[in-house]
Amino acid sequence: MRFYGVDLFDLFRGRLSYRRVWSLMQRLPQESWTQTILRDRPVTEPLPARSGPLRFGPWSQSDYLRASQIDALRRLEYVLRRVNGDDRFPFPDPVPRPGMDRPVRRQTDAAVTYLKGLRAKGA
Repeated sequence: MRFYGVDLFDLFRGRLSYRRVWSLMQRLPQESWTQTILRDRPVTEPLPARSGPLRFGPWSQSDYLRASQIDALRRLEYVLRRVNGDDRFPFPDPVPRPGMDRPVRRQTDAAVTYLKGLRAKGA
């Protein structure tokens, strides 16, 4: 409702389709509550029962850009200190971003073979 002005009760009134709801949800901005909750939850856990964000609040694109700038400055400081002889200066950790602690999903060999077969048929 906040971003699109669409009432979800219209879904049950027959004025809105599930496809339209899905399409709108896929294009929600990063600072929406839905994207924040989905981004912050671990992959193996269901959606949390609470209504607010978890550790990280809603991040906009400018927040991600600021975090990237901080990371770049820290790496630049690291390089300058190492070049000038400070061998004990550690490599900087990146600024924590929402969802960074999520485990990476790996594709099984069977899934990769299946996907390659689908791509070969479509090409």
